Amino acid sequence: MRQVISRFLKHLEAEKNASETTIESYQYDLHKFYAYLVKRLGNRFLPGDVSRDHIRDYLMWLAEVGHQKPNGPSARARALAAIRSFFKYAHRAGLLRDNPAADIALPKIRMGEIRALSQDECGRLLRVIETNRSPFRKLRDKAIVVTFLLTGARLREIVQLDKADIDLHQSTVRLHRKGGEINILPLADCAKTEIKAYLKQRRRRSRTRALFISCRNRNLARDGLVFG
Repeated sequence: MRQVISRFLKHLEAEKNASETTIESYQYDLHKFYAYLVKRLGNRFLPGDVSRDHIRDYLMWLAEVGHQKPNGPSARARALAAIRSFFKYAHRAGLLRDNPAADIALPKIRMGEIRALSQDECGRLLRVIETNRSPFRKLRDKAIVVTFLLTGARLREIVQLDKADIDLHQSTVRLHRKGGEINILPLADCAKTEIKAYLKQRRRRSRTRALFISCRNRNLARDGLVFG
């Protein structure tokens, strides 16, 4: 199992062109997962020996105990993203008959006392964006809103993303939280679709590091973002 993890990490670097931060994050989470499995399965086991129940038990253990302290939903979602990606690789490499991580749901990330938008409200917001006459703003704002709605991130964290914070190969987004904390969260397929469409337009306009830019090709400020 440990050797397969090493091969997977090399695969991320050589073939998927994953960022250094993504690789380090996956390495950390997978080695912690491996250490947990050693206590359950012993020192010698293969990816095919890991069941869906092992993964679910690990996520529950992270929530209740953790390696140093209980992990919140964001940390567990990050761990599951690494585990999912690893078993997807192992399955495609022919090391597994079935992928044990394929159908495991992501932990729900609560927004405290903030009221979430209803499905109807989300739809109305996206329809307002569709009325924008600027093709660039329409693509940009849809990418921002869909990413915002599906990650639970603060709008400030979304507009401050750099291009390097988005890993489309591994379907992750790296968020820079208050106090210097960094969270890597899974990126839903519909968010990836909107970001890819936006990036096709964005590449023609600016070489800045910022992911989301203004119509003047400058870094986008939160107070300068107006939909519609």
